[in-house]
Amino acid sequence: MPAAFAHSRSPRGAWSRLGAFALACLLLAGCWGCSDDGSAAADPQAAAKKKAEQDQKDKQDQDRDKPDVEISRVVPLLSESLVETSQGQSLALAKPGHWTAAAQQVKANRDDLEARATVEVLDAKGEPRPLTDTSYRLVSSRPAVLAKGRQKRIETEVFVPEDLDRFQVAARLERVSTGSPVGATPPTPWRAMPSYQYFFIVLAKDPAQYSFLKVADAVRAPHEDEGGRFALHYRVVLADGDQPPPLPASVLQWTSVAHLWWDEANVDRLSPEQQTALVDWLHWGGRLAINGPDSLDKLRGTFLDPYLPAESGKTREFTVDDLAPLNKAWTLRDATGQPRDLLRPVKPWSGVELKVRPGAAETPGTGGLLVERSVGSGGIVVSAVQLAQRELLNWPAYDSFLNGALLRRPPRKFRMEDSDFLSGLEADWIGFKGR
Repeated sequence: MPAAFAHSRSPRGAWSRLGAFALACLLLAGCWGCSDDGSAAADPQAAAKKKAEQDQKDKQDQDRDKPDVEISRVVPLLSESLVETSQGQSLALAKPGHWTAAAQQVKANRDDLEARATVEVLDAKGEPRPLTDTSYRLVSSRPAVLAKGRQKRIETEVFVPEDLDRFQVAARLERVSTGSPVGATPPTPWRAMPSYQYFFIVLAKDPAQYSFLKVADAVRAPHEDEGGRFALHYRVVLADGDQPPPLPASVLQWTSVAHLWWDEANVDRLSPEQQTALVDWLHWGGRLAINGPDSLDKLRGTFLDPYLPAESGKTREFTVDDLAPLNKAWTLRDATGQPRDLLRPVKPWSGVELKVRPGAAETPGTGGLLVERSVGSGGIVVSAVQLAQRELLNWPAYDSFLNGALLRRPPRKFRMEDSDFLSGLEADWIGFKGR
């Protein structure tokens, strides 16, 4: 029995001694781990200091990898918000023979920098191109004072020679003190807008509700070219009216803009230079459409007030009878000449009375729902009702109303084309003889 008892206790004693030895090893290793870095785990301040030092070292390593100056490609201001779906970059659109406002982002990573930003138009091969019928090149240059580490937006202007259909734009920065280059971008391809195409800018509190303009027949004519592409009369730019607008600061850069729509835009977001350029653009042929019910009162006393064709009166409702002039002038007709798809709102529309100012008049075919006034060679039109309300947009004749009343363009003739080259719906200006 004693021998058996001694044998049964022996394993338990061995395991106990082994467990005590393992625990001692773990405790010893743990203590060594604490003392390795000066008891950092036990001292939160020391650990935080070590982490900050490592972060600073990592940041210094990253800064060493950065170039002295970061400079982005030059983008035309008016097409900056138009994105290429294939590449996800801004469309670089410019009209040959016109001045184009352009913008780029630059940042100095090492020191404060006093430089000059230079932009030049190159041909399709990347070679400098002289102005048409001259031996002179035109290079745009402006000061660029940069604070270290702060990104700056630089706006400049570019003139594209009229005989270029494919071209590139290159930009560089030069140090003012020495004239030495400090940064440059490779030549960036831009896209030439055809002669018949212009920008159509919308400044609105809710620009998304004007997305319909991009697919309207008055904007995207139902006429295909030899490549099967629609003939875009306008490039529609939808801009948030509460943000700084993408408007050029010089009338020279407005010549590729045909129409501007205004719907509760914040007039204080326009710089004095942009305001002056807009008024000059009106005098030289631009057309401004104002969504009257919500915008007229906000424009009272602003730089546009002296040119407005009407003032807003009391609120009122517009019934089917009030809309009869629209139906008479713009409703589509069948083969027998009878009107179809009349504009019949479910309930009266809310709007305002328009008090016509001297020198202004009702837009023909609108029964006073639109009032316009000439401003130099251009003009302003205001509406008594919402121009983007759903019932009006769903009216089959809205495109005719848009083309003839709001945009004041000539009437069109639609026909079906079926030939060896083209097929489908085509549109021509009435009275246009050329082809």
